[in-house]
Amino acid sequence: IIQKPYNPYFYLKHITEEDRLIIHGELSYYSESLLTYISKNVKHYDWFCHGSTYLICLPKNQNFIRNVRKIICLMQPDEEFVKKECPQTKTQVLSYMVIKQSVMVNDTKSRKILLGNNSYRIDEYKKLFPILQSLNAPVTFMIPYGYIQEKVESFKKDASRALSNVEYWTDVVSYEEYKKRIAAYKVYMCPAIGQSGLGAINACFFAGVKVYIAGNNYEFEKQNGYIVNNISELQNQTIEEILQYDETDRQYNMELVQKLYDETEQSKNWHNYLLEQV
Repeated sequence: IIQKPYNPYFYLKHITEEDRLIIHGELSYYSESLLTYISKNVKHYDWFCHGSTYLICLPKNQNFIRNVRKIICLMQPDEEFVKKECPQTKTQVLSYMVIKQSVMVNDTKSRKILLGNNSYRIDEYKKLFPILQSLNAPVTFMIPYGYIQEKVESFKKDASRALSNVEYWTDVVSYEEYKKRIAAYKVYMCPAIGQSGLGAINACFFAGVKVYIAGNNYEFEKQNGYIVNNISELQNQTIEEILQYDETDRQYNMELVQKLYDETEQSKNWHNYLLEQV
């Protein structure tokens, strides 16, 4: 696993064309440059493309995937897009491995709102400032410093000016601590149109947190059968309506996520995929 600020080319110079690589990341300029280099020097590699608006770059930059064996997507809408734009490339939908043990159930009396997933979508969060301002409820922005740190400080200044009761989740924590924190909120909001934060959304379903999402995330989770709210609904709702979460709906989502993310089936899918690399 190679991430910034490390130089991936230092590692790649030790890789032969016969090696098999699995690349994880979305199509930022950094990833595109890396994939272009790999496509020229490695015969066999897969790309885990975790969606995003960067997918629109695919038709214009197919050189970087000319030798890719398979593109792995997290959701069907992204796979459909890749199939359309890159019909000669094999694709597969392979979900996150979700660990269900020791699920934290949220405090149903909480009035706290969690917004976001990471700072890749940070500019989109600003669209909700007027609505959040009118709600006058405690808001926490999940913007870990590991993502585009230069944007975070500017965003915090804007958010602090627009909102009176705001906190920031900027540290990276263990999985157990992550679940505890998610469970402290009543509502999760993410206005991103492209695929973003499926892990956070699943954690909310497990914990019984009400979810407001948009775009591909919304369509995907509706297709999966979840009871979710579109971010556009916020314009016509009061704070009490937003915080109200029907217990039947809450239990339904908690049971559905347990069913859909069956650990045995997930392990089987990942096992079969990794066997392809042998």
